[in-house]
Amino acid sequence: MNTSKTVAIACQGGGSHCAFGAGVLSAFLGRLGDGKTLTRAGENFRVIGLSGTSGGAINALMAWYGLIGESPRTGIQALEGFWQDNMAVDYWDAMANAAVVLAVQLQGLVPSTEMAPNALSRLAQDKLRQLICKQVDFPKLGKLVTADSAELFIGAANVLSGAFTVFGGAGRKAMVTVDQVLASTAVPELFPPVRIGDDYYWDGLLSQNPPIRDFLRGRTSERIPDEIWIIRINPVKRIGVPEKLTDIRDRRNEMAGNLAIEEEKYFIDQVNHWVRQGLLPTKKIVTVREIPLERVGQSNDGLDYASKLDRRPEFIAGLIELGKAAATHFMAHA
Repeated sequence: MNTSKTVAIACQGGGSHCAFGAGVLSAFLGRLGDGKTLTRAGENFRVIGLSGTSGGAINALMAWYGLIGESPRTGIQALEGFWQDNMAVDYWDAMANAAVVLAVQLQGLVPSTEMAPNALSRLAQDKLRQLICKQVDFPKLGKLVTADSAELFIGAANVLSGAFTVFGGAGRKAMVTVDQVLASTAVPELFPPVRIGDDYYWDGLLSQNPPIRDFLRGRTSERIPDEIWIIRINPVKRIGVPEKLTDIRDRRNEMAGNLAIEEEKYFIDQVNHWVRQGLLPTKKIVTVREIPLERVGQSNDGLDYASKLDRRPEFIAGLIELGKAAATHFMAHA
């Protein structure tokens, strides 16, 4: 069996739909052998990096935490714990969740007053911080990360400069912070920007979603992964031309979410082209594969834009199970 291959896993953002990615990563972590390798279609892969944006950033962080810790089980527990805690379980939270989803569904159907992020938004952001810190012991990371640890990249966008920003990297100096993860989840319509130093950051969906080219940029052949697996949340294709305003908004959101990921894939294709032409010192061709949330976008598929804010337990749990099934299928087929 080939044991020399390496892989990096990139997690696309997409709100509650990222529960699918949590299921995929949980299944991957559960399959890690003693040597922390994944076997896919008869080949062994060592995970050397993870990246993510928005909800995908949270998933990548939790899985990475399991990779650098004593046991992958730590990552599984973090993923399961976060999404369990994020579910709208109690009565008032369930009522609030239903109201938010309904309000988004009604946008464009009835007149509404736009509201910027406010005090309630800050409370929700603080709660998200608590949920993340409950699963990941950030002060402990300095003792866990070594020069050989898997890398973690988190995508965000600088509000003031407009620059795409990727937090993280290799070694202790590049360890991510909870503020950086929150920055990647700060959807402008929902949360205030996160201040880090003298800068302010918004949701990474405005930039690299997720970071992929960073697994290649400035690397020697040994540090470039043989494969990159992308957990894709948004559908590429759609059945029929959207006509209703809500359907148009849904499709625009899907296409906008995919724009960055296609640019990242184009970068990989271009580098591979240059390698084949002998224009680069490396001879490594990087294979890109996808684990998609299987669907072809349509207005009645239950996964519209509003559902990205839906935290109903049955909805989240269903997406997690879909992710686990998709991971099992992906690992078994070449």
